[in-house]
Amino acid sequence: MVEKNDKVDDIEVPDEEDLEGLDETTDWKVKADELQKKYREAGIHNRERTKSLLEQIAALNAKLVETTAKPPEKKEPDESLLLQRLDNVALRSADITAEDEVELAKDFQKRTGMDIEGVISDDIYQARLAKLRTEKSNKQATSNIKGGGGTSQAKHDPQYWIAKKEFPNPQEVPDRKIRAKIIRTIHEKEEGAGGGYYNE
Repeated sequence: MVEKNDKVDDIEVPDEEDLEGLDETTDWKVKADELQKKYREAGIHNRERTKSLLEQIAALNAKLVETTAKPPEKKEPDESLLLQRLDNVALRSADITAEDEVELAKDFQKRTGMDIEGVISDDIYQARLAKLRTEKSNKQATSNIKGGGGTSQAKHDPQYWIAKKEFPNPQEVPDRKIRAKIIRTIHEKEEGAGGGYYNE
């Protein structure tokens, strides 16, 4: 490797020759040998410089590989993240896993300044949690109940209309084929009973 003292910063290029002072008395062979020696020395110096730079590049590449090959340092876990995980474990152990229930607990925690275990055992929070769960249960229980405006399968049964003693109208049984089938069944029953029992 090249020492810092070595001059390898610039490529050496011999100066341009000043040919003004030369005349017929100049020994051209000596002059050519001087120029050849000057360019040879510059070439040697440049090769040494290139070799030195290549060695420096190889050393830097080796250092780079060594640096990148090191395993990443283990960071200490963030304290707030650790506390958040402990809170989540405490909530799960108290069977508070639904998103809205967890949100209620964390909101209550922020407002009161209690830790999560204190929130879980707090009577006010427990009352709010019970209310929330009741509201959710009621909403779920009533979500599948339909109002009186729709059709039901019972209205598609001819026995329903026979018991009601009237014919189906298009608002109650919108399907024309079902309505016709019900009316036919009622007429057949009416003929067997002596007729005139139903009004249209």
